[in-house]
Amino acid sequence: DLWAATLGAPITVGQSDILAIPTLLGALLIIILRVLLLPGRDFPAAAQWMAVPTFAVTALIAAGASSAHINVWRALPGALVIPLLAATWAVVAARHTWTWPTISSERRESLTWLWSGLRLGRVAVALTVLFSLIMSAVSILVSLQRISGIHELLFASTKDTVIINIVQALFAPSIMACALAWIAGPGFYVGADALHSAANAPVAPIPAIPILAAVPQTAPGHWVAWALVGVGILLGAWAAWRHRMTHLWKQAAAIGVATVITALVIAAWLASSRMSLGSTRLSVVGPRVWWSVLFVVLEVCMVALAVSLAAHPTTIAWVRRAAAALTAWTKARIAAWKENRAQSSTRETPLPAPDLNEAGEETPEEEETALEEEATEELPAPPRAPDARMEALKASAAPTEPIAVSDNTDNSDEDLKDHS
Repeated sequence: DLWAATLGAPITVGQSDILAIPTLLGALLIIILRVLLLPGRDFPAAAQWMAVPTFAVTALIAAGASSAHINVWRALPGALVIPLLAATWAVVAARHTWTWPTISSERRESLTWLWSGLRLGRVAVALTVLFSLIMSAVSILVSLQRISGIHELLFASTKDTVIINIVQALFAPSIMACALAWIAGPGFYVGADALHSAANAPVAPIPAIPILAAVPQTAPGHWVAWALVGVGILLGAWAAWRHRMTHLWKQAAAIGVATVITALVIAAWLASSRMSLGSTRLSVVGPRVWWSVLFVVLEVCMVALAVSLAAHPTTIAWVRRAAAALTAWTKARIAAWKENRAQSSTRETPLPAPDLNEAGEETPEEEETALEEEATEELPAPPRAPDARMEALKASAAPTEPIAVSDNTDNSDEDLKDHS
């Protein structure tokens, strides 16, 4: 039954189907199969792919012959996925045996973002798994007393205690997946009516499984997701430092490839951690898969994208140019404001408004003052005193002797000359 459960087949108990994949045992199977493929690392890739049908047939025969509580065909997906992952790992590790097509250096340089994205995806998955491991370990350490209390209710012997601890350890990746879903925001189910998240801590009965005592008893709030955002900042800093691309779009493309890889791995991990322990209330146990994948992508990959793009030299140059333009515009506006203020201060101040009485009319004193000002404005300007210099010029230009003019109108030309 444990072998069939590892392949993802539900186990029929009475009228209920129990689906609980021991994810740690599945990961160990992938690693063991990868080790068995090491002697053929110098063989062509087709030899590695032959492990898929070989393992699938052998696993299905072993499950069908040893368990009477499963449907063999429901174990087929797991029997194919486990060797497929191991064979892919082996083929990628033996890429030195690949026959590469002839690619120009320019074309090879243009694909650097793809290889950088694959490496960044591996780093992103490793950081996320490590973070969930730390969070689940902290939760277990804080809840050791409650875990011991539930274990005492089982009245287990030493042998039973060892078996119980081993079985719980086989679900360690599932526990880590629940911790990741809890801190990301969507949370996980411990029953169809008990959704535990950072903002929700319902009180409901739980099965007598000691590890379930590590479920958080309080709801601190969604601010705990900032810890996962810190993972995204760390990933973005690593991408900007170790995987910096020449162009901004290549940097974004590399993070995009890493995002796709992270989303696929996290989705497969959380989906395999979903369990069904009965047909009623415990039919839903485990993380909320798709919402958790979305939140992890937003809080890790998108934050890493923003950090890596912000630290790119092209972005820094744009920011510097924008800051310089903004500074120049601000200085110009301040200078224009100061100039307008100086011009307004040199203008003539307006005359004070006249005093009005209670009826709204001007007082007699104000009327007399206004009449005097009007009369003064209407008077002509006094003549200017003659300038002494102008008088002297006029005196020098005047004839010293009077010119005699004859009464005879028929004067000759000579007379006119004399007169002139």
